[in-house]
Amino acid sequence: SESLETCVRALEKAARGVAHAHRQGILHRDIKPGNIMLGEHGEVWVLDWGLVAAKGESLVDTHIEDETGPEALTRAGVTIGTPGYMAPEQAEAGKAHVGPPADVHGLGAVLYELLTEERPYGGQTSGEVIHQMSLGPPAPPDDTVPRPLAAIAMKALAQKPPNRYPSADAFADDLAAFLARQPISAYRAPIPVRAAAFVRRHVMASALAAVAFLGALGAAAVIGGRARLETAAASARENEKAREEKERHENAEKGLAAALARAQGAQARRLDALKIYAAPFEKVYTGDEQPAELIDRTFLAATDPEIARAEDGWQAAATEARIHLETLGAPRSQELDGQELDWAIEVALAHEAAIIESRWIERLRQNEAPFWKPVLELVEKGVTSERAEHVLAGTGRLLMGPIPPGCKAALFEIVTAQNPFGRREVELSEDLRLGSYDLVVTRTGETFHFPVLVERDRTKCLEIVLPGSVREGFVWIPPGEFLAGGDAQDAFPRHRRKLEKGFFLARTEVTFGEYIGFLQETPDRSGLLPVVDTNEGTKPVLSDGLSIAFPSVRIATPVLGVTRMAAERYLASRNARLPTEFEWERAAGGADGRVYAWGDEFDKEFANVQEEFPPANTGAHPRDESIFGVLDLAGSVSEWTSTDLPPNMAAIRGGYGVVGEDKARRAYRLTTLDPASPRDYVGCRAVADGQ
Repeated sequence: SESLETCVRALEKAARGVAHAHRQGILHRDIKPGNIMLGEHGEVWVLDWGLVAAKGESLVDTHIEDETGPEALTRAGVTIGTPGYMAPEQAEAGKAHVGPPADVHGLGAVLYELLTEERPYGGQTSGEVIHQMSLGPPAPPDDTVPRPLAAIAMKALAQKPPNRYPSADAFADDLAAFLARQPISAYRAPIPVRAAAFVRRHVMASALAAVAFLGALGAAAVIGGRARLETAAASARENEKAREEKERHENAEKGLAAALARAQGAQARRLDALKIYAAPFEKVYTGDEQPAELIDRTFLAATDPEIARAEDGWQAAATEARIHLETLGAPRSQELDGQELDWAIEVALAHEAAIIESRWIERLRQNEAPFWKPVLELVEKGVTSERAEHVLAGTGRLLMGPIPPGCKAALFEIVTAQNPFGRREVELSEDLRLGSYDLVVTRTGETFHFPVLVERDRTKCLEIVLPGSVREGFVWIPPGEFLAGGDAQDAFPRHRRKLEKGFFLARTEVTFGEYIGFLQETPDRSGLLPVVDTNEGTKPVLSDGLSIAFPSVRIATPVLGVTRMAAERYLASRNARLPTEFEWERAAGGADGRVYAWGDEFDKEFANVQEEFPPANTGAHPRDESIFGVLDLAGSVSEWTSTDLPPNMAAIRGGYGVVGEDKARRAYRLTTLDPASPRDYVGCRAVADGQ
């Protein structure tokens, strides 16, 4: 239409201006409709050069903030563009060079919105927009859009910079060619369209040819008769048309076979690349091994170069195959549709495996996570398979070892995000919906817990390992796989971990009464006496006679103000030891990566997190209880672990008496304490090795 051509002509002028800036070594970095202004007499201005970058300027210190909606504005020094228009490499500015191709991408995004009235990538927040970008290129405009313009937009929006126009001028050249009804570099028009364009370019020659042809017809009519000549000409035209149609179909069939073969190869390559990319998120750590591969890394498969390269190859082959199918008048290719669906499923499964934890469970059960959207959209279009139906059902398998003789077992589904204590008994079955479960095994007078996280389309094996007997005051923590780390101060990134040996953990922390009994048995008490910091300096908690000398400290409160060495000496005298930090986390979190020991919702009434000193008696907050029955893990005092940290530090786990939820989190770690330095908020808890 006239308005479309006017807008395309204005965009061509804007692209010329951007190209001129590029030749001066200047990048705009925020091309979008709001930054292109049209004057009353056809003038075009490219505005808002607030994010301009000189050639070679580093973008390492820039980043993208999660704004509140898709209309979020750019702010100099805070973001490097507008989500929805910025190029994929801008979202990873700290890891990839951003150059003129980023502005070409922005011009393509403006053209895409001009043609479809939608941004290339949708979403309500910047994070959602960037996530949509990570899933692959946008859907091509529908058939109501002129094919040449659609091709220009999609080429400019290619995920990889080398696949875009080499310059803003080249982008503008194709727009100018479209306006002049000339062929464009990004699209090969059908033969009749190219023929019409040839006539428009060579009007005089075409006219002369027409005159000569008419003259020949006249002469033929005079010599042989008009009727015979027309019949022969019509027959010749029909024969030529049939020949061209046959040739076109034969070429389309050959091209379709070659394109499908390339698509199949690209499908295999991108699946292999996804498997390699996802491997660090799937790795199961043991012992005190630290998840260094996941530090500062978020699952964003589309940013991986190998995946992006294979994805571009598949998209190119699929597009070519569908063009050939259109030529042949065939429906959509089941092979391509199946590959597209399989890819969407594998990306979603890998993403889910990389982020699943208890607070995600309900959204994942409803397939509401954004990475499942491509799968659902394909199914809604009628592309489906038995695998898709199975995966979307959201079930997994749980294989359990034999229940020991004389024991009974019951399986409970854990509800954490909605109700910290919600649990319902379910049938013992191999096939379960994804979620957090607790297998409760009872033996005469004893109860044991075996938590497990059932994941979509996966098989989990639960081994029932019971101790011969349970030490009084301790609970059994069985071996098994669990989710460690998470969102908290100094926390490890969320990752998978496996405890290979079970152990006993004291249900409560060591009390002053227990520690005083140890001191009474110990002649040499050097370095063992607890102390606290006050406004008047460091003061002992106990008198020379080992009675409590500090106000408010009681026999039943957890011991505090002891060094790690003192804690280890006490525990050794009781045939016990300190836990490692991952033994502590297994005991606190079970298997499902819950935020707090009791579940996912914070309530300061659940735990001993008051401001006043000292903490309450051990066990005074029974709702601060892990799935295994361990108390006082979120509040009371923090606890020494046996895990050493460089340089000469020790890992401290567990919250202490503060109002607030951060230090009450299961993943919270304190990593700045010298094990030889006592603190009035650090105590200890006993571990006894399993029999």
